[in-house]
Amino acid sequence: MTRVLIAGLIVLLFSGGAAAEEGEGWNLFAKTGLALTQSSFSNNWTGSETGAVAWTWTFLGEAERQMHPRLHWSNALKMDFGQTHQQDKATGDWAEPIKSTDRIRFDTVFRFTLGTWVDPYLAGFLKTQFYDERPGVQNEPINPILVSESGGVARAFLDEKRRKLVTRVGFAFRQLSDAFSPDTTSASGYGRQTTNDGGIEWVTDWRFATEEERTVYLSKLTVFRALFFSESDNVKGTPEEDYWKAADVDWENTLTNKLTDYLSLDFYFQWVYDKQQDKSGQYKQTLGVGLVYQFL
Repeated sequence: MTRVLIAGLIVLLFSGGAAAEEGEGWNLFAKTGLALTQSSFSNNWTGSETGAVAWTWTFLGEAERQMHPRLHWSNALKMDFGQTHQQDKATGDWAEPIKSTDRIRFDTVFRFTLGTWVDPYLAGFLKTQFYDERPGVQNEPINPILVSESGGVARAFLDEKRRKLVTRVGFAFRQLSDAFSPDTTSASGYGRQTTNDGGIEWVTDWRFATEEERTVYLSKLTVFRALFFSESDNVKGTPEEDYWKAADVDWENTLTNKLTDYLSLDFYFQWVYDKQQDKSGQYKQTLGVGLVYQFL
């Protein structure tokens, strides 16, 4: 399935555009944006504020096609990266930039459209970041990496060009590779570790777009309940013994509005629950106005 992910990524980035030019029926959407905020103050400014520069780059690409009357293929690539630069009020020096957002996610889904109430499907995703900035980590690129392969049945309640609502339930296998997992046998105290789990997965994708894609709303709700975990023996007898059995929830929402041809108002909200990371839910929210360019 990892090869399927790579093949889908290649199609999304390269062959999708060529297919559209040849009239082969690809439905394509791609846009990128840059949001920037800046502030500075004179040396004799009496307030407590400090100078800062914050920027965020985003990319969203989608490519889907009815490959055959009985096979539909959809791909989505989402990337975000941003940093904040802050000035020391006392010295006037600029500190090292702090990463504010970092995400790479690629999804691919093969749905077998057999004309029945539900469709069988095969799917996969790859999720990582541009570089790892955890304490003690030396900016390791593309780390950690989470790969998932799944299969089951799907139901498309809406399947139009601008409105889609597809939900699917199946069994998923996941592999998490981390170059900086704790390792007491290593001189650095870290070592690459790959963990595996598998269980029931439920995913619902909702897409709504207005004419000319001026407003686009994307929502993805993923619920995963592990039935096995490769490291379960290592936590036996600890308070965290059964944490891996709790359902993981990931709900992403993206709303983009083109105010003009090159100016966009974007809102992003993500709510995550993973008991192995934190016993409470976590959320991330961003709101910004910036330059945007829509390729397709």
